Amino acid sequence: MLPYAIHKQTDGSAEYEYIERISLGTEIIEENHYFLRAKKGKMVGKRMNQATPPSLCYDLIYDEDPSDRDQY
Repeated sequence: MLPYAIHKQTDGSAEYEYIERISLGTEIIEENHYFLRAKKGKMVGKRMNQATPPSLCYDLIYDEDPSDRDQY
């Protein structure tokens, strides 16, 4: 698997970014970003960030109108 991006660091190491997208049907509900840091051919660090894509955040804020009876 190829990394999504490689970020060069000031200390001479390289940080490799991998992205995991978790979907429900056709919608992406979560993104996990994994970062692996290597220096001189050895792994020297790792971290992870979780994110909710903006489209899902908007869906949570703006629900359907509960008084709209046509949708039932």
